[in-house]
Amino acid sequence: MILQIPFEQFASTVKRVIKLDEVFVTSRGNATLATAASTDRQTMIVSIMPQSVAESRLALEGDGLKVFDGSWHTEGLLDTESENVTPYVAAVAYVSQENAPGLWVDAYESLPTQVTVLRALYDEFRETGQVNEVSFEEFVKMAQPTVVIATPDELHSFVNQKGC
Repeated sequence: MILQIPFEQFASTVKRVIKLDEVFVTSRGNATLATAASTDRQTMIVSIMPQSVAESRLALEGDGLKVFDGSWHTEGLLDTESENVTPYVAAVAYVSQENAPGLWVDAYESLPTQVTVLRALYDEFRETGQVNEVSFEEFVKMAQPTVVIATPDELHSFVNQKGC
């Protein structure tokens, strides 16, 4: 069962209906999607907040909630969700066999760890044959990667700085 409610009622509803103090937030365009699910995963509460993740996080923490990055699966539930998804963008610069350094870019719906990004790079290179029989640890040593992860808020800030 899924309950979609206005932002102003989100914190109190999470505490009252599912009796938890943990919620997840992720960027949805210029807004924030907040989700919370009951421990048996039978009830989910969702809300779209018309503000940045940072502002939403502060508001929810002020309401006594513990806030984590991510979201419970809500695909198809919110009309604005699919059209306003702003990804986390991860880029990896690495030493390549070419005359120039390599650059690999990927996008994620929620904040990945650096290890998650490196593992995705490694797995892709293994699948495409760019890396032979080498362990993940050996690959990291050879590639000497630098991982950069841009959050949705940072991406919006980059665009706003350009006056776009």
